[in-house]
This record gives sequence, structure tokens and C-alpha cells, in this order.
Amino acid sequence: MNININIRADSADDYKAAIKALMDGAGMVGFDIPGLPIEPQPRDTKTQQQAEANVLLRKQAAKAAQQTPVEAPVPSAGEMPIEAEKPAERPTAAKAVTIDEVQALGRKMALAGKMDRVAAVLKKYDAPKITALPAETWAAVKADLEAANNE
Repeated sequence: MNININIRADSADDYKAAIKALMDGAGMVGFDIPGLPIEPQPRDTKTQQQAEANVLLRKQAAKAAQQTPVEAPVPSAGEMPIEAEKPAERPTAAKAVTIDEVQALGRKMALAGKMDRVAAVLKKYDAPKITALPAETWAAVKADLEAANNE
């Protein structure tokens, strides 16, 4: 997973406040940011203007693509295809649940203020944290987390 964050600040104190807010939001409350001398970098206005123009063009192209309706051709009665009988589908094995899926759901619930529900599910499996769960319980834990999330 990639997360890109751009911060523009007018001063070092504004920059530090933005970083502090991100850290607090990530659950890193109480960590201090060391004072670093931050000197403003000279900006090449031509390069910056070109970058801003490129962003604007991309946004306009995306907006135009969303607004253009796409119509599928409708076959006439003589062109209607006849569907062949489909062979009976075999049941497939359930997709294996990964620890990443369980962690992602737990993280989503925690960020939504449902950490108490995550803790209750972990307690049911005698695990202090999601990474301590045995692999054979991941599917059941995920199902329990989904049920707790929908309560």
C-alpha cells in the first residue's frame, strides 16, 4: 500500500503542526518532533506552473471521460444471440483469508472508533493483537470482525 501526502506550509511551525496532527491521527500521540532547521527552497515558477497545468489537464480529461455517456448497441430481433446451455458450475473452494485482510479490517474498525469491538473479538481468540492469531483462525476472526463492524 502506498500513501502519498503533500504538505505545503508557510513556516516551519506550520509544517511541524501538520506533521504532529498526522502523527496524532495515526495513534502516535505524545511523540515529539525534533526541531529541524527548515529553509524554504527556491521554487522554479516555470516548472511549478507546468506541473499545475498538467494536473489541471488530467482533471479535465477525467471529468470529460466521466461525462461522456457510452451507449451499447442494441441488437434487433433477428440478431438476438441464442445462449447455449451452460455446463453446471462446480463449487469452488472458498478464498483463503490472509492476515493482511484481517489487519485491514481491524484497522478500518479502529479508525472508525470501534476499537472496543476489535478488542472483544481478539479476546474471544485469546490474542493480544491481530498478528498473534494462528493462521487457521483468520477466516473466523474476519467473519467475527465483519459481524461486529455491522452491529
